Formats: sequence, C-alpha cells, structure tokens
Amino acid sequence: MEELGTSFISLLNYGATQANGKLSVTSDATVSVEIRFGPGKNQMAHRFLTPVGATSGVPDISYSYADYVNLPFEVWDITNNKQLMVSFRIRIGMDNLICSFKNTDGPATSQSREYLFLHQEDYHSVTPSADIAVAGGQLFKQMYSIWPVLAAGKNWPADIVESKIKISLTSIPKINATTTPVADAYGNFDSKIDLLCLVPMFIPIITTSLLFQHQAPPIKILNASDGGIFISNSSATPGVNQGDWTMVGRTYNTSQFYGADKRPGFDEYFGGMQDNGTWRSPTGTNASNTTNYVFSIGGDGFEVIWHPLDDSKLLGGSQGNNFRKSNDGGNTWTSATNGLSGTHPFVSKLASSKDNPDVVFTLSSDGVFRSNDFGTNWTLTPIDEKWGSTSFMDIEVSQANANIIWAGSAMVNSGDSRNLHVSTNGGQTFTTTNNYTERVLGGITKLASHPVEDSTAFALFSFAGKPKILRTKNLGQSWQDISGFGLAPTSSTGFPNVAVYCLYVRPDNPEIIWVGTEIGIVESLDNGQTWSLLEDFRMLLCGI
Repeated sequence: MEELGTSFISLLNYGATQANGKLSVTSDATVSVEIRFGPGKNQMAHRFLTPVGATSGVPDISYSYADYVNLPFEVWDITNNKQLMVSFRIRIGMDNLICSFKNTDGPATSQSREYLFLHQEDYHSVTPSADIAVAGGQLFKQMYSIWPVLAAGKNWPADIVESKIKISLTSIPKINATTTPVADAYGNFDSKIDLLCLVPMFIPIITTSLLFQHQAPPIKILNASDGGIFISNSSATPGVNQGDWTMVGRTYNTSQFYGADKRPGFDEYFGGMQDNGTWRSPTGTNASNTTNYVFSIGGDGFEVIWHPLDDSKLLGGSQGNNFRKSNDGGNTWTSATNGLSGTHPFVSKLASSKDNPDVVFTLSSDGVFRSNDFGTNWTLTPIDEKWGSTSFMDIEVSQANANIIWAGSAMVNSGDSRNLHVSTNGGQTFTTTNNYTERVLGGITKLASHPVEDSTAFALFSFAGKPKILRTKNLGQSWQDISGFGLAPTSSTGFPNVAVYCLYVRPDNPEIIWVGTEIGIVESLDNGQTWSLLEDFRMLLCGI
C-alpha cells in the first residue's frame, strides 16, 4: 500500500494483517485499487452505523445500514479500469464520514474506529448495492479496509489535494515439495534448535581410494540461529538425526538480551535472552567473553533483577509475566506470580529502585502490580482510563525518587486513545499524563528516567521519520522532542532515523545522554541539543 501525497489524512494501525497493521485484506481481493482524491472527484458510498458507545470489537451483524451518501473521493479498480463500490462506518450521532475524519488532536469521543470498506462490486452512482445496503452488508465482496483520520492541523474537505492511496495486489506462486524437519524449536518433531538460515557446505574428502574420490562429496549444513552457529555432522542425511548438530564459532554472539543485571560487588551477570531462556554466569568466576553461563529459567528470557543488598535473591521469568524467584543465588527457582491478573504482555517487564530494593513493579492489561517482598506476592493498582496492553508496554521507577513510577504503552490521541501514567506515591495511585500533540505517534519502545531530576522522564519511539525521544520535565504535563525531528522526516540535530530501544543519562555528568538504537549507541554531550553515533560502540545494543 502506498500513500501518494495524502498529507491531509493518516492511516492508523489497528492490528490488521498487512502494511504494518494499517490494511486488512480478505479472500475477495483479486484486483489492485486506488482511492483518488482531488478537485471534482466524488462518489456515493454506503453509510453504516454502530451502536451507541461502541468503538472496537463491534460484531459484523451490528453494523446497521443507514443510507447512500456522497463522499469527496473515488475508488477505482486499476486492474480493470472501472469504479467500485465503497462503504464506511461511523457512530450514531455523526452525519457522515466528514465527521469521523476528526483532527487527531481532537477529543477522544470523535475518534471511534471509522473504517472504509472497498468492495469487489461495480459502482452505480444512483442506486446502492442491494447486497451491501443491509445490516452487516459491509462484508459483501469486501476486499480491503483501512482506518483513516484527519492529520493534525488539517480540515476536511477543504485541505484535500490531488493525491491517492494505492493498494497493489500481488501473487506468490506455491510450489509443492516434500520436506524433512532439521530444526524444531517447539518440540513438535525432535526438539532440534531454532533455525534462522541454512548454508549448504560441500566438504571434499582426501583419500587414497580412487573410487571414493570420484563419488559426490558429503554435504554438511551450516546453521546460523539466534543461539549461535551450528554445523551438521551426518554425511548421509545432514541435519535429520537427533544430536546431529555441533556448535561452532562460540565467539560469534547472536543472541539478543532483553534485560540483564549484575551481582552486587562481583563481576557476575544475569540476563534474559530472546528465544533462549534466562542465564547466569557461574558463582565465584569473573565473567568474560568466553564464560559458559548457567541455565536458570526456560522460555523466552526478559528483564531480570539481582537484589542489590542480598545477592542470594534473583528475579526473572519468561513470556507473559511468568516470573520466577530464587532465594539461594540461582540454585533453585520458585514461581513468583501470586496475585497477578489480566492479559500479560509477551515481553515481561520488571522495575525496581536500589533505594527500596524489596519493592518490585510489573504491569498487565489490568494496571500496575506492586510486590513488597521481591516478587513473592503482588498487589494490583487498577488503571482503566486510557490504558491498554501491548507487548511493548513498560514500567520505570525513577532513579531520582523511588516514589515516582512511570507506566504505559503508547501515546494515541484517536480511536482507543492511550496515555502514559505516573504515580508519585509509590504506585498506590496513578495519574494520566498528557500526550504529545505535535505529531501522530503510537506505541512506545521504552520508558526511562533521570538520575537526579525526579520530575524528568523519557518516552522512546521507533516510528520512521518521526520523533524518537520525548522528554518531560514536569511529570508528564508536557513533552518535548529532543531527537530533533519536529514536523520533519529527518532530524535537525543529528539523530539517525532508526529504531530506539533504551536511554541512559550519565549520573556523573547528566549533560551526557546515551541512547541504544538498532545501529549502535547515539550520544548527546549537551543534554539532547545535538547527537552523534559513538563509533567505538557501533552495533552495541542495550536491549528492549
């Protein structure tokens, strides 16, 4: 899908199957289409209403047909050069699609999900389709659907310009084949390792046997996975037999750490890895790049905490807030989920302060959970208003004040609006902060705090051509883009247009800020006014 000049509207991510969640495609989609805007362009459309107060999750049959109304754009089948029928849904109380295209900085009540539905049905300028003009008729020959909203500062239809949204349909041929499993991360076949890519290697064998020299050389397979590099050993059917793989290249690190912590007073470490569990360096050994770590917790490994005052206590876990706790330095582990509820994020989050180390926080769709006994028991502080749950929701305890806790998943001003939340009383209650309004953003990738300014925090984003770092100095009343993007697609202060995963303000010199990105550490020496890539740390990430 291409948005060609449609600067007056934005297409929202609503978890659809295509175009980064912005485009829904059905089995009726057999042609490429264009939605064309500009002077003189208009067509009739089927208007559907949803029940009072409804936003997302409305059953299809609950879409009641209202009437056939005029809209200032046209929908064309560009494969066959003909105009197509279109439908849209709005809430009861709105007149037409003009009302639903509210400015994304407007009231949340105007931002219910208002979809456009494109049908594989020839257009008729006078008569609506008898199959579409019924309750639930938006499904009839529906090919594509999108969720548009008016861009910030624009007016509908005054700011419409000559432009179009193009949806190109392509096909991928299917080839029948017989397959044999050579990797099995989830134990469906023979529990072999996870597989990212395979490279066949033809290994010649030197022998005095002239007959053997003329035979085809045995084939071995090189497997580059998120656990390392492996090579198959079998010369007959490589990669098939259990135990057929040998790890090689132990100095080539390919695993991704979501979180890590250090044993207080020792060069020993504890961390959770994507797809590879949670591991700890051996007790009594100074860890190095050749250290063989000890397996601790299964599943996907995420954030961990090593108690800063009692090094016998460790807390980690796997996906979905499946936390586990050790009271004996990592030798044994017990469940640490008592009291947790709600829909848990896949990427499990933990937060604490060294000033109050027994108190730990996590979060779910129900709100924020506090544990006063290092994860043994959890108590919920419910959050209902503008909350929500995603895999990248995050929680952060202020480094400067253990009573200030930040939590949330996104800054969304439309539809199912979401805001960040802050507590100033140790997580007993939370207040909804204000959203940034100069650009349309969405889900965060991380929250961060300041080591000496307790009212200062950072929200990190990874949208292309948009602000990467927002900073508040007044507990979320207002936010400033310190990555230099503003309203432009590139930064004016040197920050690269890349995904951002973490931020660290140097406590010894708060003018220095380090930001972990997908290309390495980006540094500011002047409190966020200018940025540059640290060459010595290129490709070093500090986790999600």
